[in-house]
Amino acid sequence: MEKKELYIKRMNDQLDEWRAKVDELRARANKKGSDFVIKNQGTLDNLTGTVTEAQTQLNKIKNDTGSAWEELKKGLDVAFTEIKTAFERASAKFSQ
Repeated sequence: MEKKELYIKRMNDQLDEWRAKVDELRARANKKGSDFVIKNQGTLDNLTGTVTEAQTQLNKIKNDTGSAWEELKKGLDVAFTEIKTAFERASAKFSQ
């Protein structure tokens, strides 16, 4: 069983990395021009929203004083897997 504090730190680090990745993707989109930005704004907004939602879930884990954090952790782990896949797809799309 992973310690709660270590898990929170690891997840916070990953969220920071993804926030930086969104900024990088926005910069790439801007370099490709306004048509590309307009066409892909939804993707960027979805990524930002998903990361924000994951942060909300992580905050629930931080604030949980009982043993329910293990159950919350399972849900967040699934969400992080889905976010990772979304970033991989977006990165491929923005690299074309």
